[in-house]
Amino acid sequence: MTNDTHQAAQQDDQTDDSIGFAKMEADGTLILQLYAYFSDDKTGGHALSYFRYPPDHPKYENTLRHIGPIKPGESKPVRPWPETSDSQRSSE
Repeated sequence: MTNDTHQAAQQDDQTDDSIGFAKMEADGTLILQLYAYFSDDKTGGHALSYFRYPPDHPKYENTLRHIGPIKPGESKPVRPWPETSDSQRSSE
């Protein structure tokens, strides 16, 4: 397996559980494009959300920790956040 093939296989593994992508701009701002799908027996749909977190945003550090290492100009898949209780969500 070539290095390029190995990297592509790793990226495929990472995107299987992806809920979207994150990109870091030159100034460190994080851009997240996240999507969700819903389907049951009667309804279905999807949504796309766009978030922009400059380095001074209150959620920046937590989001960066979740995304993992990323450099300006890079993009990478975003894995789902761990489930939280309603009380934890309301305190964020």
